[in-house]
Amino acid sequence: MREQRRHLAHLPLPAVPGLTASMPSADEIRDRQRVAWAGPSAGWEKWDSIIMAQLGPVSAAMIERLDIADDRQYLDIASGTGEPGLSIAKLASNGRVILTDLAGEMLDIAERRANAQGISNIETRVCSADDLSFDDATFDGVSVRFGYMFFPDLGKATAEFVRVLKPGGRLCASV
Repeated sequence: MREQRRHLAHLPLPAVPGLTASMPSADEIRDRQRVAWAGPSAGWEKWDSIIMAQLGPVSAAMIERLDIADDRQYLDIASGTGEPGLSIAKLASNGRVILTDLAGEMLDIAERRANAQGISNIETRVCSADDLSFDDATFDGVSVRFGYMFFPDLGKATAEFVRVLKPGGRLCASV
């Protein structure tokens, strides 16, 4: 049986109607993700408190490892509805936190959540993780909670995170 499987592993896969052999480009992947996240954003807002409670331990562990200081600059990548960026902003009350995401609709929710919690030291920016519009060595810390699985080019995104980190800055990600 094992020999038969090995033989079958070398056979070409059958053609599937409507499926092409080429992979989508990074731009196509990002465009699809924008649409995929923008559409259900209202549902994310409706269930946000439940989802955030479930993900809270991951955010707390990340924040602990980032060693947040009151007056520093932080970047939260793939922020969605705002966490852990909003929690970081509470701890860095004299600093600044920029929340980024591909879907502006998700960042709109993050802004509403920040306003409801009285958090004023944040900014939101729609951008791709692999093409950040920030100067080199801008941030003391970068957080990425569950965003890596959506990046079309992991190496390029990681290189961007390192580029925008100040020397000695921290990058903390969960996947």
